[in-house]
Amino acid sequence: MKTTKFKSQILTVFCTVGIFLFGFNLSAQTPLSSRTASYDIDVTLHPADKTLTARQTVIWTNPSPRDTVGELRFHVYLNAFKNNQSTYIKTGGAFTGIGEEYDEECLWGFTEVRKITDAAGNDLTGRAAYIQPDDNNEADQTVLQVLLRQPVMPGKTIEIFIDWRAKIPQTVSRTGYAKDFYFLVQWFPKLGVYEPAGMRFAEKGGWNCHQYHGTTEYYADFGLYNVDITVPADFTVGASGVLTEKIERGELTTHRYRAADVIDFAWTASPHFAEERDRWRDVDLRLLTYEDRVKFAPRIFGAAKNTFAYLDEFVGAYPYPVFTIVAPPFHGLKSGAMEYPTLVTTFAMNGLPEGMRSTETLTVHEAVHQYFMQMLATNEQEEAWLDEGFTSYFEAKIMDKYYGGFFNNEYFDINIGSRELRRGRFFGADNIKAASLATPSYRVRSGSIREISYGKTATMLWTLEGLVGEDVMRTIMQTYFAEWKFKHPAGYNFTAIVDRVVRNRYGDDFAEGVNSFLEQGIYGTEVCDYAVAEILNTDAVPKRGIFTDESCVDTENSERILPDNQIVINRLGEMTVPIEVLITFTDGSEKTEKWNGKARSKTFAYPHAMQIKSAEIDPQRKIYIDQNFINNSLTEQPENVGVAKTARTFTVWLQNVFSYFCLLV
Repeated sequence: MKTTKFKSQILTVFCTVGIFLFGFNLSAQTPLSSRTASYDIDVTLHPADKTLTARQTVIWTNPSPRDTVGELRFHVYLNAFKNNQSTYIKTGGAFTGIGEEYDEECLWGFTEVRKITDAAGNDLTGRAAYIQPDDNNEADQTVLQVLLRQPVMPGKTIEIFIDWRAKIPQTVSRTGYAKDFYFLVQWFPKLGVYEPAGMRFAEKGGWNCHQYHGTTEYYADFGLYNVDITVPADFTVGASGVLTEKIERGELTTHRYRAADVIDFAWTASPHFAEERDRWRDVDLRLLTYEDRVKFAPRIFGAAKNTFAYLDEFVGAYPYPVFTIVAPPFHGLKSGAMEYPTLVTTFAMNGLPEGMRSTETLTVHEAVHQYFMQMLATNEQEEAWLDEGFTSYFEAKIMDKYYGGFFNNEYFDINIGSRELRRGRFFGADNIKAASLATPSYRVRSGSIREISYGKTATMLWTLEGLVGEDVMRTIMQTYFAEWKFKHPAGYNFTAIVDRVVRNRYGDDFAEGVNSFLEQGIYGTEVCDYAVAEILNTDAVPKRGIFTDESCVDTENSERILPDNQIVINRLGEMTVPIEVLITFTDGSEKTEKWNGKARSKTFAYPHAMQIKSAEIDPQRKIYIDQNFINNSLTEQPENVGVAKTARTFTVWLQNVFSYFCLLV
C-alpha cells in the first residue's frame, strides 16, 4: 500500500509540473475554440446498483451579439433507454438489443435531475420540464428545457448547478455496463447549441437541441471539461483529455481529468483492463483492453499512427496531447467502433481470417473522426454526411495506402480494397434514393440512410478528387479545415471552398461543372450511370457512280474510301458529370474525347478513319460514383481469354471459401 501511495504521489507531482510547464492544451494555454459551454463534473460510480451520482457546474456564454436568451436546453440522453416508448427506441436505435431480460431484471437506464440552481441561488428545478421539439412524443424525456430567472444578455455568461443521479443501462447503443466493464458516453445533462441568426441555417437565433433519435448522433459546443471520476480503487479508468491527478481515498480512487476545446467527454472503467502505451510525435497513445486482446496493440497503435501521419499532411495537425483507444471485451462489443473527443473504441476479435483488417479499419475510422466529428464539429443530426462521409473517404484512402485495402489473403487469392468496399455497400443498399445527403437523417426511416451518409458521400468525394486531381483536393481539405475548425461549418461552407479553390486553379467554366456535380450529389437522389452503347464500324468501299463527268467510275481500279466510324455513349442515369472517353483504333492509335455528359446520348464520329477497336468511359476511374462500371467499355471483337481467367479464379476462390468455413463447423 505504501508503494502504491508513493507512486500516486509521484504521478500527481509529475502531472502538476507538466501542466504548469507545458499547459497540456488546458486552460493555461491559449484556447483553440470559443469554449461556449464548459463543465465541471464530480461523478461517482456505484457498481453495486449500477448507478452514478453527480454534481455538475455548467458555464455557458451567449454567443449571439443581439439575442437575449431566457432558457437553456439540455440533452438528457440516458432517458432514451428509460422505456420502450422513447423516440430513440421507437425509431429503431442502432444496436439497442433490448430483450425481455430488460423487464425481468430491470436493466433500463435513466437520468433523474434532482436540483437545478443558478449562481444567485435561485432554485430552477420547478422551472424545468421535458419537451419534444421534433415529434411531440410525450413519453420522450431526452430534451430538458430550463426557464431562467434572469435572461442571459448578448455575450454574457451564466453559471448553473445541477445535481443528478443516473441508473446505468445494460449496454444498449454505445453506453452502459456489461458485467464489470463500464463505458459511459452521453452520460450527463449536456447543453444543445444556441445558433445565432446567420449561423448554419438559422434565420433567427434559437436552440438546436433535437431529441435523441435512432438514426442520429450528436451536436454540441466546444468547452473546457474538468471531471473528477470516483470509482473503486481496483478499477482502471480511461477518459477524454489528460489525467492530472489520482487521489486515493481508502477503497475509492478519484481520477481527475481535464479536456480542453472539446465538444463532449467520455469515460470507461473496469477492474480487468490491461494497459499498453505508445507515442506518436508529441501525442501519448494509450490502449485499454482485456488481457486476451493485448496482442492487438501493435496493430491498433500502428493504425492510429498511420492515420495521424496521413491527416497531418492531407488535412491539418492533431492538436491534443493524448489519444486513448479502448478495445472492449467480447461482452462489451456494443460499445465498440465509436468516437469521442480524444477517446475512441475499436474492434479486436480473435479468430478472424488472416488478412482481414477489421481492427485497423475501425481504428482508422474512429481516429479520423477526431477531425470531422470533434474539431470541425458539424451537426451530425442534420448533416451526418459532413462527418461520417468525410471520415469514410479518408478511412479508405488511409487503408488502401498503408494496408492495401480491407482484406487481402494469398490463400483466398483475393483482395478487397477499402474504397471498393465502401462503394459496394452504398450501391448494395436497399434504396440508395431514400434521401438526399442534405436530408436530416432523423427524418428518414429507411435503413439505407447509413449507406447514403457514409457510402454516397465517400464515392462523391472520390469523384470530386478524380475531377480536380489529388493535389487540388488536398488544398480543398486543408483550406476547409484551417478556416472552419472549432466553428461548426455547414455543407454550403465546404462547397464554397471547393468553388473558390477550383475556380482559382481551373477557371470559371470548369468550376461550374464541379459545382453542378456537387449540387446533384448533395441535394439530389439521382444515380450516375454512363454506358458505351455501340461501336459502328463499316468496311472501306470503292468509289462508285459518277463524279467528274458522265462516265461511271471503274470500281475495279478506283480508290477505296475509309468510312465514317462511330461510337455511341448513352446516359442511363439522371446525374450528369463531365466524362472522358478513350477510343482505341485498330492501328493502335488512341484518342481521348471529353464530353459534358448532359445529353441523353452522344455520338463521336471519325470520318475517313481507321476502324474503332474499343471505347472506354472514364478510363482513369475518376467518376467513382458511376453505378455500373461493367457497361463503361465495349470492344468490337471481345477477347474471351480474360473472361475465362476470371471465371477460373472465381471458382478457385469459391472452393477456398467453402474449405475455410468447413473448418468452422
